[in-house]
Amino acid sequence: SMPQLMPGQLLAVSRGITCHDTRDPLGIVTCIVPFNFPAMVPMWTCPIALTAGNCVILKPSEKVPLTMNRISQLLKEAGLPDGVFQIVNGSVPTVNALVDHPDVKAVTFVGSSKVAEIVAKRCRAINKRVLALGGAKNHLVALPDCDAEMCARDIVASFAGCAGQRCMAASVLLLVGDTGDLLD
Repeated sequence: SMPQLMPGQLLAVSRGITCHDTRDPLGIVTCIVPFNFPAMVPMWTCPIALTAGNCVILKPSEKVPLTMNRISQLLKEAGLPDGVFQIVNGSVPTVNALVDHPDVKAVTFVGSSKVAEIVAKRCRAINKRVLALGGAKNHLVALPDCDAEMCARDIVASFAGCAGQRCMAASVLLLVGDTGDLLD
């Protein structure tokens, strides 16, 4: 958990030699998130950036801006100081402005592979820290003792839900042992 990770540590590496591990805030971190998981994906990056002592500017998808507005209200009610977590709405020009701004020290992006590559290249060109995740898919594993009917329903729901427009869509099914009922 973050409380155990953030304080840093002291490690005696040799007699009379100690390494001191500290966590220093970067400043402002921008998180750019997709439409299909408007609450889950920001929870991958925003809490870590905040607990590391950074301010966060979140750019939600213009298709679903209200989810994170509500979470922003809850953060304020929980006592997060004004300005520590902000939301900026917009499309490509907004993303470019956030990435290019000299006060933004790091950028996280989750979305399509094409846009992840564009964001990553833009950040690298100005020597900015970036985590750009795109086009991920999940793999499924079915073991011999699985309930074939339930498993088949879950497999179809995985790749067909949201018309497959999500990183959670399974693109590979690994059958282990005698699981022939799933192929019938």
